[in-house]
Amino acid sequence: MRRQLGAGQSRLLVAAIAAGVCLVGAAGLIASAVVDVAGSRPSAQPSAVPAAPSASPVPTATPSATSTVLTGRPLAGRTVAVDPGHNRDNAQRRTVLAGEQETGTGMAACDTVGAASADGYEESAFAFATARALQRRLEALGARVVLTRRTQSGAGPCFAERAAIAEREGADVLLSLHAEGLPADEAGFTVLRPGPVPRYTEDIAEASGRLGRAVRDALVGEGLAPSPARGQDGLLLRTDVGVLNRSDVPAVLISAGNLHHAQDVERLRSGAGQELVALALAKAVVAYLG
Repeated sequence: MRRQLGAGQSRLLVAAIAAGVCLVGAAGLIASAVVDVAGSRPSAQPSAVPAAPSASPVPTATPSATSTVLTGRPLAGRTVAVDPGHNRDNAQRRTVLAGEQETGTGMAACDTVGAASADGYEESAFAFATARALQRRLEALGARVVLTRRTQSGAGPCFAERAAIAEREGADVLLSLHAEGLPADEAGFTVLRPGPVPRYTEDIAEASGRLGRAVRDALVGEGLAPSPARGQDGLLLRTDVGVLNRSDVPAVLISAGNLHHAQDVERLRSGAGQELVALALAKAVVAYLG
């Protein structure tokens, strides 16, 4: 039954709605971004973290990845290469890792230290923990999973070797996992895909684009928001990223969050946040390969 509100009640209702919108906007900032990618330029140093910048717009995702149900063994007979970015001891091997390799559009350092939060939580730790969570999910779905590094210790490998591992192991796709160290007011994930580079990515660019869209859609489907500052609707085409250009299988690089952003870093370092990213990526792989 409908009844009229008095003037005082109307004002209270408007105030309550406004407060709710603010809370939803703050919660929508569980997201990420990217600058320091494999075989590209290094990330910025940690900076001050603001409490809650404005939320980014969320694109409409196609149903292929968002509605995927992870049951049975839909990935039986498939091989997935998972690349946890950087490594824990890279800082101790700076001289070796500074050696340059060909990306396909120029030379870049073999690897970098990676980003870190203001209190020292490292990109490599997030990438490795999330890679292991993704490995468990993919194997449960029947896939054979190849990690480009098997421990969170040591240094490297270089970006060319990471791509070569995927090719040698006959992988159907390569997912490179990263976080980022961007200005502290930026949040939101970004999915990098390779653009066409003669003699390097001409045979994988189109397929990588489809894989990238599946990953973007699955991340959005799990409630994560894309970066409004980078790319378009969470997708960014790059022709200078070594691990993508040197890949001979469809490949994307996922920057799952900004380690300099308050909400992002809280999610990235938590087991629940890592499992959420792994769940989305597992759904994306099933949607793409299915």
